[in-house]
Amino acid sequence: MRQKQKKLLVGGVIILLLGSLGWFGLYKYTLYRVEESLALVEINLKQKGFEVEYSALKIYGAPLSFSVVIQDLHLKSPKRGIEWKGAELKLSMRPWQWQKATYSLLGEQRVTLRLDSIPLKEFFLGDAHGNITWTSQQTLDQFSLLANQLNFFKGTHLQPISLEGVTLNLKEMADLLTTQIYLTATLKGVDALLQEAPSSQPIAFSFDAHLSGFQENRPFPASLEEWRDGGGVLDISLLRLAWLPLDIAGEGTLTFDGDMYPLGSFSTRIMGFQEGLNHLVKGGLVKQKNAAMVAFVLNMLSRSGKGGEKQINVPITFQDRHMSVGSIPLVKMGRASH
Repeated sequence: MRQKQKKLLVGGVIILLLGSLGWFGLYKYTLYRVEESLALVEINLKQKGFEVEYSALKIYGAPLSFSVVIQDLHLKSPKRGIEWKGAELKLSMRPWQWQKATYSLLGEQRVTLRLDSIPLKEFFLGDAHGNITWTSQQTLDQFSLLANQLNFFKGTHLQPISLEGVTLNLKEMADLLTTQIYLTATLKGVDALLQEAPSSQPIAFSFDAHLSGFQENRPFPASLEEWRDGGGVLDISLLRLAWLPLDIAGEGTLTFDGDMYPLGSFSTRIMGFQEGLNHLVKGGLVKQKNAAMVAFVLNMLSRSGKGGEKQINVPITFQDRHMSVGSIPLVKMGRASH
C-alpha cells in the first residue's frame, strides 16, 4: 500500500515538474513572439521614414495573456504629417491571436498635425482605447480608436472646439497609400466660435474615404508634395455635417494643386442652407454679399423635400485657392504646406 502511495506521489511530482517546465517553456516562447512582433513593427515603421522613440518597454503577464507597456512614446511621420507624444501605451495580447492587440492610452496624449493650412494643429485625447491588427509580415493592417473626448489647443491655450464620442477606423494599412478611413464624432463649441448662443442641437460629423492613385513604381512619399506628385488622391464616399436644420452630405475627390492649395470637386446635397450661411456670416467666415449671392442661387435651384424643407443638389469645388458653391467663390482656402 505504501509502495503504491510512493509511486503515486512520485508520479504526481513528475507531472507537476513537467507541467511547470511546459508552462515555463510556453511563457518564454510567448515572450519571444511578443518581442519579435514589436521589433518587426518598429522596423517596418522606420523603413517608411517614421521616427520611433520611447523611454521604456515592459512586458509582463502569463503565457495565455500578455501586456506590453510602452512609456513616453514619440512617433513622428516623415517631414510634414502627424506627430504623437504619449505618456503611456498599454497593449494586451493573447498567444493564439498574435496578429491582434487591444490597447489603452494612459496619461497625456498629444497629437500634432504638421500641416500649415490647419489652424488647430494640436489636440489631446481623453480616455482612449481600441484595437490594432497586423499582417503576418508584422506590418500594420487595421487600427481603431474610441475616445470620449478630443480637445484642441493653440500653443498652451485650450480652444472652444472639441470632439466627443470619437470613433476612428483605419483599414488596409499594409499599404498606407491605399488606407481606408472612417471617422464619426460630435463637434462641440462651434456656436461659441461663431459667437452665437449655445445650441441644443449637436453637430454630427461623418467621414468615409480611402487613399488611392499613387503610382506603384515611386518610393514611399516623404511629404504631401511627393504624394501629390505621385498621383495621390483622397476618394471621399461620404462627408456629412449635420447641425439641424443644416444638413450637408457629399462625395467627391480631393488632392492639391501645384501650389499646395486644395483641389477637388464634390457632388453635394444641402438642406437648411440658409441657416448654414447665417452661421458663417455671424462667425465672420463669409462676407455678407457673398452669402447673399449664394443664397439667391441656391433658392432658385432648390426644391421642397417630403417634409416641406428646401434642399438642393449642388457642386462644391476647391479650385483657384477658393471653395466655391456652384460658380460662386465662398471661402478662401489656405495652403497645406510651404
